[in-house]
Amino acid sequence: MATTDKISDYVSIDGVLILKDTLLKMARSTGNPVIAEHYLLALAYHAAMHNRQDIIDEVEEIRKRYNFAPLPTAKTATSSGKYAPDFSTMTPPEVRARAIYKKLTKENKIKVLRSALAALRVENERLFKNKSSWIGVYFVVRDRLDNKIRQKDFHDYAVKITPDDWPEDLRAGMNPLSNMTRMVKYEDRQLAYYEMADNPWDELCEKYWTLVLADLLTRE
Repeated sequence: MATTDKISDYVSIDGVLILKDTLLKMARSTGNPVIAEHYLLALAYHAAMHNRQDIIDEVEEIRKRYNFAPLPTAKTATSSGKYAPDFSTMTPPEVRARAIYKKLTKENKIKVLRSALAALRVENERLFKNKSSWIGVYFVVRDRLDNKIRQKDFHDYAVKITPDDWPEDLRAGMNPLSNMTRMVKYEDRQLAYYEMADNPWDELCEKYWTLVLADLLTRE
């Protein structure tokens, strides 16, 4: 990475980092609408995460060339454009659990998330079957507990909450969320996991949240 380049100039796509200008050029020149859409959605998601309106503008310009529809506006976005799940749909026990979580120290938050992960593998080993399963864990933390957590911060959490006896092929890599743009449709990525039309980790999310919820409610 050149020293003159910013981290936000590099886009994660299919497990690799590509300079955003290069990916924009690839999207313009491919001529294949399916491939172009894949590149453009990765760019749009990256731009939203890093608040890069300049990238969004270029993406929209290229989308017009391919006669693609404009990027949808997230219904869960706040007036500032940041993601915000609708916590008003939570049940009273879920509201209590979230309040308890917010009051915990970072160390105790990690203990709760780690304990629930260990229990998840014991009770339902099939649900957490590869590194991409970390995306489901991220959804639960983001949509149920802390909507301010950023993707780039989640890696530190993922490393710390991984049980010691887990095999290497399940441990979080440098970017545990790198496959999100490929595995989750753009319109679904703008929603909480329980609102998505197609969430590949739906069962994992529900089971993991049940375990986290039970742990938190015992801490009242």
